[in-house]
Amino acid sequence: MKKTISIFVISSFIIFGLLAGSKVQAQSFDTGLLASLQSVIESLQAQITALQSQLQRMQTTSQTQPQTQTQSQMPDSGAISVAPQLPSEQSCPAIQAMSVGSRGDEVTRVQTLLNKAGYYPEGIISKYYGGLTRAAVLRFQKAQGLAAIGNIDASTASALSQIASSYLADCGIVMPPYQTAPFTITFPNGGESFPQGSTQMVQWTYDPARVSGSSSISISMVSETGNPVSISPLFPTIISYRKADFAIPISIPVGRYKIVAGGDASDNYFSIISATSTQPSVTVLSPNGGEQWEVGSIRTISWQNNGFYPAFP
Repeated sequence: MKKTISIFVISSFIIFGLLAGSKVQAQSFDTGLLASLQSVIESLQAQITALQSQLQRMQTTSQTQPQTQTQSQMPDSGAISVAPQLPSEQSCPAIQAMSVGSRGDEVTRVQTLLNKAGYYPEGIISKYYGGLTRAAVLRFQKAQGLAAIGNIDASTASALSQIASSYLADCGIVMPPYQTAPFTITFPNGGESFPQGSTQMVQWTYDPARVSGSSSISISMVSETGNPVSISPLFPTIISYRKADFAIPISIPVGRYKIVAGGDASDNYFSIISATSTQPSVTVLSPNGGEQWEVGSIRTISWQNNGFYPAFP
């Protein structure tokens, strides 16, 4: 509307200017032409006056209308409805106590938290509480002035819970993409029985794209109660060898254990039995007595591995 009025006003000034600038020539204008111009000017002035009145009425109307309210009156109850408030930030679910050998999403949550907080530089999210995770927990416990035990007791769980919301998106409930360990223990993997003081073998597979085959690894054992046990490999534990012989200490308590190496562990517990226990390493299945074989014939001998040595394909 203001733009329209401006156009009319400018047009009027132009016409008046032309008339004023041509005053010296007015005598030569035709009387009929002057009368026509005068009529146009009067018409323009009338339109300008009408537009100005309309604009004034519009301004008066807008000033008298109520401003938009941020609160609206509820027609049925008379209560004031306001924009809903976002819920206040809630604390994250408490970290659970755990120890070496624990598995699952809660371990992943702790590994992610320790990595984000700078205590777990390796950053392997394996869902398994192994040696690397224990070392990270020890760093955290020492930094926080807690008892450096390597396992997550009630005090350590409470301290971790207090920082969880600062480092974990959605409290770590939405887990990052699962990342497997660089290699996987394949033997012993649960159910085997080994005498105290015996020599056994650890076998594993590894991903050459993620770890150097020329690197060495540390192999240890952990008891069912979470106590680590050092073992002595008989040869260098080079990853590309995919196996290593080790001596089980003669003094190790009888019980259930797992092998721990490179972020992985045996899937289940194997047993350490007394050195005085007698158990054959294999049981011959065939021939087992009563068979008749012809001279020069080819026969198959089969046996059962009793867990002292890994089975080979």
